[in-house]
Amino acid sequence: MIGFVSSGSGCVRSKGRSEVCQVRSHNRLRKSGVVLRMASSEGENDSSDEGEKTFPLLKDFLAGLNDLGHLRIIVKNDAAVSEAIAKTEKLFYATIPSGLEYANIIDPSINLDLHMKLAGYGGARFEKGISRGANKAPTYIIRMLGTDKETVMVSFFLSGPEGPGDITPERVEAWTKLKDTFAGSEDETCWF
Repeated sequence: MIGFVSSGSGCVRSKGRSEVCQVRSHNRLRKSGVVLRMASSEGENDSSDEGEKTFPLLKDFLAGLNDLGHLRIIVKNDAAVSEAIAKTEKLFYATIPSGLEYANIIDPSINLDLHMKLAGYGGARFEKGISRGANKAPTYIIRMLGTDKETVMVSFFLSGPEGPGDITPERVEAWTKLKDTFAGSEDETCWF
């Protein structure tokens, strides 16, 4: 289960207030029994007291998204679509009292709270496409797949300030490197 939700902290989302909102959100999580951990690609946070699945490959993959810069994040279901443009540099993990672990991207400056239940992901598919805009720019997409290995849970599009055509060659190279590292140069999909 993933989704975008308002933090509901009741604080004003104006410039200069985002730090206060973020602190309030983290304090609320701490009081509720949620364990917060910063994201790490080195596996230091991959242990679990109860021997539950720790998702080291998925965590390494999510850490690699940071090298891609701004991403258009799209979550959709049968009734709604939610989109935001954000970086994953503030990715962190939280384990809720029931033991489920989530990867989280929270950016109060754009009122983004994205929570990805790690147990809900089975793989990722890399795709290249063409934008729908007049310039028909190439698009670079990562579709996070559910445990059924078919359902798209969330999509990450390389994005720039001016849209899909505003992507530097270095970011395309980072996307290709991530693909080659996890899916291989001949395959489009990796499994966690």
